[in-house]
Amino acid sequence: MFKAATGHKTYNGAINMDSLGHSFHSIMWDAREQGKSTGLVVACELPDATPACFAVNHTNRQDLEVIARKYLDAPWTSCTGAG
Repeated sequence: MFKAATGHKTYNGAINMDSLGHSFHSIMWDAREQGKSTGLVVACELPDATPACFAVNHTNRQDLEVIARKYLDAPWTSCTGAG
């Protein structure tokens, strides 16, 4: 999927996970661990796979409800979606 968020290649259909089930934190998690404020602004639905790869890990990018629930633990200070 989206290597830019984690620096790791993930398998098609997953969010921040490889084919062996390893999960990877995105650069947003790294920034948060360093005490930085983080945010996400998108023109699509927030649970869409592209914005989700900056905030959550999940085995199936089509599980929009599960992804949305995982956002409650996401490493951001604010988020806005327009989808």
